[in-house]
Amino acid sequence: MSIDGGKVLLRGGTFLLDGIQSVDTSRNTPKEVTKELGNEKSVSTDRDIPESTVTMTSWDTSAEIEAILTRVDPSTYDQPIDLGDVKPWDLLAPHKGADESKVATHGVILPYLGLTSAAYRFGVDATASQDYTFGGDYEWTGPGTPLHEEFDGAGAGPYEYTTPNALSSPVRGTDRFVFSVCVFKADGSHERLSFDEYVDTGVDITLLDAAKAPVGSTVCISYFTDDHQTYLQAIHPTATVKPRNIKGKDIKVYVGVQGETLISWKNTQSVNLNWSRQGTAVKEMGSVQRVATEYQTPEVTGDITIRPSTLEYWYLRQAEVSGTPVDEVVNILNREVMEIFVVMLHPSTGVPLKGFRVPDCSIEAAPFSARVSESKNSVFPIDSNDGTLEILTPAAMTALGISG
Repeated sequence: MSIDGGKVLLRGGTFLLDGIQSVDTSRNTPKEVTKELGNEKSVSTDRDIPESTVTMTSWDTSAEIEAILTRVDPSTYDQPIDLGDVKPWDLLAPHKGADESKVATHGVILPYLGLTSAAYRFGVDATASQDYTFGGDYEWTGPGTPLHEEFDGAGAGPYEYTTPNALSSPVRGTDRFVFSVCVFKADGSHERLSFDEYVDTGVDITLLDAAKAPVGSTVCISYFTDDHQTYLQAIHPTATVKPRNIKGKDIKVYVGVQGETLISWKNTQSVNLNWSRQGTAVKEMGSVQRVATEYQTPEVTGDITIRPSTLEYWYLRQAEVSGTPVDEVVNILNREVMEIFVVMLHPSTGVPLKGFRVPDCSIEAAPFSARVSESKNSVFPIDSNDGTLEILTPAAMTALGISG
């Protein structure tokens, strides 16, 4: 008997995630072996706060993950989602029992994960894939269902768990029932609370500083319960796209000078868009977990590969990205301020499902290449000027007048 992937659910906070293909966690726990003079053996091995990396691949055709990460409603939000606005989330993985069981008897909580990279891959014959990387610290595994709950901020509380029978784990000699507490403020800021900043009883939690959760804030907690929850097959809504994966035939790529009409680049073979930022864990004396993560300015890179059908089309794309008049020679150091828009369409109706926009970028003229017995491909490197990559929901594309 083994644990089948179909029995493992993923929740981003309170949302059930769709279209996930894989999730993997790697962990680096700093350790130091202590030795001493006069002792022929080591004395102890001491460990510090873990550093975890979580990678996740999705074939989902919606902007659900990006919306959840920015704490907006993915079904109604009608503005572009800037990945620079993402917040940390708790990733929960309820595991349903063997055979025909629909009851989650075990699970995992990965608290306070911050997005460090998002890679979007599109190709002619490939399934559109989205790869996310998160940084965090702890990984809690329990013999119960992992749950995430959110409460309207009301000072110290108490905030009572909806589901009883919370399970505990000793943390520095004290039984703890809640393994993640984060408060999101109305101004967009957030604060992770350490174990020493709240009291949890197995029934509710009380914050020791009422000012941590002012009116208008949201208090988020994650815990395990032995009141095992049932997850029927029906909890995954019927996919609106079947097959769920989107191939290159249903993806359009538009490129143009910023502020001007974008045109569809013909003979496009692939597009790669990569968003990334460096994160540094913030620690403090007396705390057994990181208290925050500080991030540098995001960077957006990528490339577009085309297979030009004529020499004229190949030259025109080189001239376009460099701002070169069509009767002059292209200087590869010249750059035009460009905009890129990629849209995934419903295979049957052509309705836009999800959009990706780099609104301020430079596209380098494709380096020369040629091979025997192969058609010529030209790869145009992409660099964002301001580090912005926007994700568009169907509502946002409708508001912008984008019909595909």
